[in-house]
Amino acid sequence: MRNLEVIISERAEYRLDEILQYLDTEFPPAVRKTFLKKLYKVIRLISRMPEMFPVSVEFADLRKCVLTKETVIFYRVKNNFVEIVTFHDTRTELTDIGV
Repeated sequence: MRNLEVIISERAEYRLDEILQYLDTEFPPAVRKTFLKKLYKVIRLISRMPEMFPVSVEFADLRKCVLTKETVIFYRVKNNFVEIVTFHDTRTELTDIGV
């Protein structure tokens, strides 16, 4: 089993920061902690088995991982690393994700 390096794009960092700020503002600290635990677990899974999540219907060069019912991770697999392209809020329209 391989472990690929996971790189987070600038767009994904920005979106993740927005999500965490929202969680900090609207929910108790435990919600942020639970979200981050899920995120770290999924990143480890993607690192070990990058093809485990399906190819996106909307963007054929990306894979799609449902982190929570409100948050989807779009990522691409390269030869020796994985790039997290963005985090998408499922409550908003999926248009330009910057790929």
